[in-house]
Amino acid sequence: LTITGLRVHMADSDDAEEQEQEQEENSQETQNQEENQNQNEDNGGWIELGLADNAGNPVDELRFDLLEFWDGSQAKLAVGDLDPGRYTQLRMDVELVEIKVVNDAVLKRAKLPSDVLKFVHPFEIVDGEDTELLFDFDALKSVNVTGNDTYMFRPVVKLTTTKQPKGNFEITTLSLPNGVVGAYTAPALATTGGIGPYTWSLEAITPIGAGNL
Repeated sequence: LTITGLRVHMADSDDAEEQEQEQEENSQETQNQEENQNQNEDNGGWIELGLADNAGNPVDELRFDLLEFWDGSQAKLAVGDLDPGRYTQLRMDVELVEIKVVNDAVLKRAKLPSDVLKFVHPFEIVDGEDTELLFDFDALKSVNVTGNDTYMFRPVVKLTTTKQPKGNFEITTLSLPNGVVGAYTAPALATTGGIGPYTWSLEAITPIGAGNL
């Protein structure tokens, strides 16, 4: 999956009030919400988020192998500083989708209904908090066979929002348990602040008793 852009839509006060009233009156289907949002897009504005790799470096495009995240792993897509307020939609620009077919060394290109994926997902940006949005793609359910050696990519995505107090990144794990020769260990490392996912690396290590080896 090759992604070339991500942007969010900020609603103005009138748009936000209308949505709150609608939610109190009844529950609407996602399709109806999107139609209403599209009619009111001009009331607010679209804000482009900068694509970034896991190290935070800005990039023009990002390529993801969705099967690499089957175990719950995460990767950074974009970062941005947004003004406090209500946001209603996200749009993701997708340039290319390729799939790997079993017993075929050549990647197949999957068709997209649109090169822009639209997500109706209202969320709030609050001053003093970091907000993280997670796109959880179901890669297998997203690919449909439409004919002989032809495929369509209709993304099945769960989008969730989490918040945490804004603060400087800090590693709160102060020590690790002693290892055992010949035994595998994977201690958990805890952090506060910042926005994941984080990349860990080992700068140097001196085994206990190394002088006796």
